Amino acid sequence: MDDLTLQALAANLPPKAPAGTAEMLLLLLVYREMESRSRRSQDTNVLPFPPAHAGR
Repeated sequence: MDDLTLQALAANLPPKAPAGTAEMLLLLLVYREMESRSRRSQDTNVLPFPPAHAGR
C-alpha cells in the first residue's frame, strides 16, 4: 500500500472510534505503519545487515 492510500484511509476512518472496535484497530494499524515508514526514511545513516557487498 502506498503512502497516499494510507493517508486517505486514515482521513476516512472515524477519529473517535470506540475502543475495541474494528475501526479503532484499523486506525491504530494505519498510524503505526505511517510512523514506521517515516522512521525508515529518517534513518538514512543506518546500514543494512548484512552489508550488500559482503557476498562479493
